[in-house]
Amino acid sequence: FTLILLSSVGVFISISARDFIILFCGLELQALCGYAMAAFNNKDVKSSEAGLKYFVLGSLISCLMLLGISFFYGFAGSIYFNDIKTALDSEFNIGLAVGAIFVLAAMLFKLSAAPLHIWTPDVYEGAPVSAVTYFAVAQKVGILIVLINFITLVIGNYLRVSVDLIKIAAILSIFIGALGAMMQSSLKRLMAYSTILNVGYVLIAISLHSEEGFRSAVIYMLIYGIGTIGFFACLIALFGERSDIASFADLQGIATERKTIAAAIAIIMFSMIGLPPLAGFFGKYY
Repeated sequence: FTLILLSSVGVFISISARDFIILFCGLELQALCGYAMAAFNNKDVKSSEAGLKYFVLGSLISCLMLLGISFFYGFAGSIYFNDIKTALDSEFNIGLAVGAIFVLAAMLFKLSAAPLHIWTPDVYEGAPVSAVTYFAVAQKVGILIVLINFITLVIGNYLRVSVDLIKIAAILSIFIGALGAMMQSSLKRLMAYSTILNVGYVLIAISLHSEEGFRSAVIYMLIYGIGTIGFFACLIALFGERSDIASFADLQGIATERKTIAAAIAIIMFSMIGLPPLAGFFGKYY
């Protein structure tokens, strides 16, 4: 509980940050708690592996983000969002463009967007269900709002830096998420690829660089988050302690014994696919 609360504080700090030092502190508080949560089942080898993998890759991305922030500080002379936006708007500066790309890459990593998604399936598979639910919902919504803040308050209308990169990440995420999910047998790995796929849809909205795009991205992420909580809640209701290792084979025939949970899982999955009249359809429609 302490780790989840501290990580939530980190999410809120990073959302409300208006300079890069506060932003970095918020993101690190959130990430460090995440590493501990992923490795929480210390008796399970997979959980320890998930924590270690998340820690190593997360630390590498944090270094890249700091490098990007140092580019901003070096070329704009400030760490405040509005000062850097003014510098970016005045003339094209390769140093500021490189800084923006590094920081953007760090945010796409935290969102699990392809091609920076490598950590997601392994971490989801090894981490406890409660930690996975937190990663897939609270952290993703928080990072999405941080990304929107970064694009609107720092990059501004600086299309040369951001839009094509976000479009490429969106297309790759949709392809890799859909193709990767077909080959899974573990339900948690399936949800990892589902996260990658749905982040692709969210990034399509982000790449529009408009208020409607940002609004529909947040709506879509909230609908996806509620669906994810519902799915993992159904898994825990069905399997209890065994939900960490549940596979497709375990779900076979549950409609005969547990009709209500089977119906709930079906509705959540149909919503994630985007069938009307369910909420997921409206997210995709926007």
